[in-house]
Amino acid sequence: MGRAGRALKQVLESYGVSQYSVAKKLGIERTNVYRWVNERGDPTAESVVDIVEALKELNPVAAKAFVQLYLGELVEDVQSNEQQQQLLSNLPSDANMSRRVNITLPDAIYEDLEAWADSQGRTIANLAAFIVETEVRNAKKQGQIQTQNDTKK
Repeated sequence: MGRAGRALKQVLESYGVSQYSVAKKLGIERTNVYRWVNERGDPTAESVVDIVEALKELNPVAAKAFVQLYLGELVEDVQSNEQQQQLLSNLPSDANMSRRVNITLPDAIYEDLEAWADSQGRTIANLAAFIVETEVRNAKKQGQIQTQNDTKK
């Protein structure tokens, strides 16, 4: 575990940014940031992006340091912005996109989820997303959820 967590810990300590201020900017509980910093869990890729955005607002230099510590030499190998835009423009316009949802869980539930994810060799975020998606699909099949497409029929 922990490249992102180690980088975040070093940046927070070096630049005097508190776990609480990062959590507040992210709209999450401080315990989540604590878990990352103490390598008890890893932030998702989406969370890493949000961490960078939060750090940019709190201390732009700290944000740059976090990216450098986390990605290191990989940053130098990334293609130019123009090349990235060209690659993205080749994606089909109807590609399935995902949306991000932040949830807060009681510690006991989080620990159960963490143990379950570990036993399956998955990340906590991946397992949580799977559980939510499965339950929403089941609820829809049972008629408990009606979408806009259903109401147009």
